[in-house]
Amino acid sequence: MKITVKLFGTLAMGFSGYDPVTGMDIDIPDGAKIMDIFARLDISAHEGCFVSMNNRVVGKDQKLTGNATVLIFQALAGG
Repeated sequence: MKITVKLFGTLAMGFSGYDPVTGMDIDIPDGAKIMDIFARLDISAHEGCFVSMNNRVVGKDQKLTGNATVLIFQALAGG
Protein backbone atom coordinates (compact mmCIF):
# COMPACT_ATOMS: atom_id res chain seq x y z
CA MET A 1 0.00 0.00 0.00
CA LYS A 2 1.13 3.57 -0.58
CA ILE A 3 1.48 6.11 2.22
CA THR A 4 2.85 9.63 2.44
CA VAL A 5 5.48 10.35 5.09
CA LYS A 6 6.50 13.83 6.23
CA LEU A 7 9.55 14.26 8.45
CA PHE A 8 10.15 17.12 10.87
CA GLY A 9 13.24 18.37 12.69
CA THR A 10 16.55 17.00 11.49
CA LEU A 11 15.01 13.65 10.46
CA ALA A 12 14.72 14.77 6.83
CA MET A 13 18.44 15.50 6.56
CA GLY A 14 19.16 11.84 5.79
CA PHE A 15 17.08 11.87 2.59
CA SER A 16 18.58 13.56 -0.45
CA GLY A 17 16.04 15.62 -2.36
CA TYR A 18 13.42 15.38 0.40
CA ASP A 19 10.66 17.97 -0.11
CA PRO A 20 9.26 19.12 3.26
CA VAL A 21 6.07 20.39 1.64
CA THR A 22 5.02 17.18 -0.10
CA GLY A 23 6.99 14.66 1.97
CA MET A 24 7.68 11.32 0.32
CA ASP A 25 5.51 8.49 -0.88
CA ILE A 26 6.56 4.98 0.12
CA ASP A 27 5.15 1.56 -0.58
CA ILE A 28 4.76 -0.65 2.45
CA PRO A 29 3.15 -4.10 2.80
CA ASP A 30 -0.50 -4.42 3.82
CA GLY A 31 -0.80 -4.96 7.56
CA ALA A 32 2.32 -2.88 8.32
CA LYS A 33 2.55 -0.76 11.45
CA ILE A 34 4.10 2.61 12.23
CA MET A 35 7.23 0.87 13.54
CA ASP A 36 7.68 -0.65 10.07
CA ILE A 37 8.05 2.86 8.63
CA PHE A 38 10.84 3.52 11.13
CA ALA A 39 12.60 0.34 10.00
CA ARG A 40 12.05 1.11 6.30
CA LEU A 41 13.46 4.63 6.65
CA ASP A 42 16.23 3.51 9.04
CA ILE A 43 15.05 5.84 11.81
CA SER A 44 15.70 4.60 15.32
CA ALA A 45 12.43 3.96 17.13
CA HIS A 46 14.18 5.19 20.27
CA GLU A 47 14.88 8.71 18.99
CA GLY A 48 11.99 10.09 21.03
CA CYS A 49 9.81 10.78 17.99
CA PHE A 50 6.08 11.07 18.08
CA VAL A 51 3.84 10.22 15.17
CA SER A 52 0.58 11.47 13.72
CA MET A 53 -1.43 9.49 11.17
CA ASN A 54 -4.25 11.28 9.39
CA ASN A 55 -4.22 14.10 11.96
CA ARG A 56 -4.33 11.80 15.01
CA VAL A 57 -1.41 11.06 17.34
CA VAL A 58 -0.72 7.33 17.28
CA GLY A 59 1.68 4.87 18.84
CA LYS A 60 4.35 2.90 17.01
CA ASP A 61 2.19 -0.25 17.17
CA GLN A 62 -0.64 1.41 15.23
CA LYS A 63 -1.59 -0.43 12.05
CA LEU A 64 -1.28 1.67 8.88
CA THR A 65 -4.16 2.38 6.53
CA GLY A 66 -3.84 2.77 2.77
CA ASN A 67 -3.27 6.30 1.47
CA ALA A 68 -2.48 7.49 4.99
CA THR A 69 -0.42 10.58 5.68
CA VAL A 70 2.09 9.94 8.45
CA LEU A 71 3.94 12.80 10.15
CA ILE A 72 7.04 11.93 12.17
CA PHE A 73 8.14 14.65 14.57
CA GLN A 74 11.55 14.70 16.17
CA ALA A 75 11.44 15.28 19.92
CA LEU A 76 12.76 18.66 21.02
CA ALA A 77 14.49 19.61 24.22
CA GLY A 78 15.58 22.89 25.60
CA GLY A 79 15.30 25.23 28.43
